[in-house]
Amino acid sequence: MSEKIDIVGSIVEDPYGSYDDCSPGLYLQGEDNSEEIYICGRGGGSSLYKYNGQRVRLTIEVLPNLPEIDEDEPTVNFTFSQIMDKGAWGEFCEWKGMNEYCVNEGRADGSEKTEIPISKAKELGLI
Repeated sequence: MSEKIDIVGSIVEDPYGSYDDCSPGLYLQGEDNSEEIYICGRGGGSSLYKYNGQRVRLTIEVLPNLPEIDEDEPTVNFTFSQIMDKGAWGEFCEWKGMNEYCVNEGRADGSEKTEIPISKAKELGLI
């Protein structure tokens, strides 16, 4: 079972950094304005910069570690659509640590291919 943590606060940019850490960049400031969580360095390319000055809720889900894949094990290619058609999409997404709705939200395409070790493909019921 994964652990979920919700953090609510405002995104703030500190162009100079505080006296404590001298780290210019983007911070998440807690609701009581006492705690700041460092998100990324200045010019770090974070997509959160567009929310500077806005109140947000960030959800962090701690996922299980992916199992080690045997480098010598043969793999098979499947498209995301094939995995969905076989009814294994939810379990596949959990295994990969992916959002189950990434195709519906347009962040992935059904024709995108992925390599799956044969043992995992059998476990998922793909072969």
